[in-house]
Amino acid sequence: LKANCGGLDNIGEIFLNDGNCRIIQRHLSFNGGIAYGIDCLLNPPSLGGRCDKKETIDFPLPCTFCTSSTRCPPGSKLKEVKKCDLHMIVNMNKGCQAICTFVLWQPKCCAGFYGRDCLVCPGGNSSPCLNHGKCDDGHLGNGNCTCDTGFHGDACELCKKGHYGSDCTACNCTEHGSCEEGLKGTGSCFCEQGWTGQRCETQLADGPVCSPTCSQNGICKKNNTCVCKLFYEGDGISCTVADLCMSWNGGCAQGAKCSQKGEKVSCACPQGHSGDGFICRPIDPCSVDDNGGCHEHATCTMTGPGKKKCVCKDKYIGDGVTCEVKELLVNRCLQENGQCHSDAQCTDLHYEDSTVGVFHFRSNKGQYKLNYTSAQEACTAEGGTIATYTQLSYAQQAGLNLCAASWLDQARVAYPTTYSNPKCGFGHVGIVDYGLRNNLSETWDTFCYRVKEVKCECKAGYIGDGYSCTGNLLQVLTEKPTFSNFLSQILNYSQMSVSGKQFMKRLSNLTIQSTLFVPDNTGLYQNQTLTHRDMEYHLSEGRALALKDLTNGSRIRTRLGQSLIVLGIVDFLNPKALSSSRFINDRFIIDSDILASNGIIHVLQGPLKAPPPWTVLHAGHKAGMGIGVVLLVMLMAGAGFVGYHFYTHKTKPFQFHYFKEEDETPPDCNPAICNPSIVNPIYDSAPAPSEPVPSELPEEDKHQVVEGGPYDLLQDC
Repeated sequence: LKANCGGLDNIGEIFLNDGNCRIIQRHLSFNGGIAYGIDCLLNPPSLGGRCDKKETIDFPLPCTFCTSSTRCPPGSKLKEVKKCDLHMIVNMNKGCQAICTFVLWQPKCCAGFYGRDCLVCPGGNSSPCLNHGKCDDGHLGNGNCTCDTGFHGDACELCKKGHYGSDCTACNCTEHGSCEEGLKGTGSCFCEQGWTGQRCETQLADGPVCSPTCSQNGICKKNNTCVCKLFYEGDGISCTVADLCMSWNGGCAQGAKCSQKGEKVSCACPQGHSGDGFICRPIDPCSVDDNGGCHEHATCTMTGPGKKKCVCKDKYIGDGVTCEVKELLVNRCLQENGQCHSDAQCTDLHYEDSTVGVFHFRSNKGQYKLNYTSAQEACTAEGGTIATYTQLSYAQQAGLNLCAASWLDQARVAYPTTYSNPKCGFGHVGIVDYGLRNNLSETWDTFCYRVKEVKCECKAGYIGDGYSCTGNLLQVLTEKPTFSNFLSQILNYSQMSVSGKQFMKRLSNLTIQSTLFVPDNTGLYQNQTLTHRDMEYHLSEGRALALKDLTNGSRIRTRLGQSLIVLGIVDFLNPKALSSSRFINDRFIIDSDILASNGIIHVLQGPLKAPPPWTVLHAGHKAGMGIGVVLLVMLMAGAGFVGYHFYTHKTKPFQFHYFKEEDETPPDCNPAICNPSIVNPIYDSAPAPSEPVPSELPEEDKHQVVEGGPYDLLQDC
């Protein structure tokens, strides 16, 4: 709002907004302030005088059968249904035609207002052109006044030269007189020296003689007195031009610049206004063809004379000078689970960030200590970049409120507000924009931008980094096509017996870690069948044994209760060391350390064959065996006595000889089986004999096998 004095016609009065509204009541105290009464309604410059016209348009739909439902297009509603003729003679006046109607608002300015924003015409809307002419008003008008006869000026506020009075009546002076013209003039004639009369039409026979002589800008009157001409001041003998601008600004409008050259006064409107200087009206920068310099997808709003505000339209975001399509923040987890594994929980940290990646940075030296260069470097050190105006706008709409002016990209300074605060941005809600800064040495805080990542976490019952997740042993078998034959054996086993169901449940039990040896499809054919003992022989419970844990000569207790033996292979490059390859009994490990959430899998070149079950002897068998042992001991003692006697009586000692035929041992016989060691039939010897070891290996598996002292990796509980 702008207040000014009333001028010569309203001395002591105060007006608002270029004299459009007069204060008629003053100092009305109330709780919290003082009120003033005015005689008009104040309108913001951008609101103007809108009198939009409401038009109702009816349009008919095609004639159809009355039984069919009638729907008006979106945005309209049904007004009535009329009878109509279908295109068949037999059905005359048998059809129904719906009449739909919709409301259309046409932009229109009230009388006395003009232009896109319906600004008030010169002179005010109550008296456009001061009632001395006609304003080019309306939505397409330009606000120019066409003045009545005798008037001129932007608001028809002036009388033409040679006219006077409120009606700008033509002066009636002769060429020998000067008329007191203008709206305040009386029309009186000021006669030249030697002339007289109401119109200065009579020449004096003997003119007055003034001594001393009058100024050239003065006139000698009767009684030999000198009087200065109009617009001059002095005693007549000495006349100087009056400073017309000192009195009521020379008649110029409030705020206009008054200048004088001789007797002539000229006025110039202040910045942001247009007019002749006697009447000045605010310039609407939004009325020009380029939308006031705002973006094509922005709304230009006049905020004052020559001032505007650019605001991006709905579905667009930016500073108004630059607008881009508003992009809804998409949860990246909705697209292919954010590149996480299908069995992982995806969390988009950027989507869930309340400030969508924007964060405030302040120097450790205190508030407002960063110039533009140091602000950029600070954001880079934080793993981000200096934020743009658009990124800050997204953050503001997401709820970021921070009353701290900070650097943005392109050397801009601004800060976001989400609620009105008189102490912050004068109550403005949105982006409080300081604009582009020419002095990059100014110090402020800064806003940075950093995109947060997607977090992937394997679900319960799975292990991995989130991008790769592995389930339990049974799930791993299901996912690996090369294990399909072994999986089929497990499924068949689970359907045949209770122990099979328990075996299958154990593979999915997450409370116990296990080691599973799995033959792949190349070593286990579809038509091959494993016994239930064979199946149980492939699983070791209690610990997940990685390949590095399978040391040479160690034993692995299986679910069957009988152990597997680990055999190492000599490294050809270093014969004194073992290679990373291993045998489990007579089966070579072709792949290892396949992790599962409840254990580990090692892949074998073929299935394991369970040894025959242990035979439990009855009491009678045990007694007979005891007698046999006694007899055997006695027999051995007798043989020893005979041998000793023979040795002492012969010069050539007795020697044992070993004979072996080439064909005595079958080629496919396992030496550990065909030539077993003699052991106590009741107690296992220490060290225990090795489990069967392959006599021949496939061509690709001919490595040197080294046996070590056997020991159990897993003991019975």
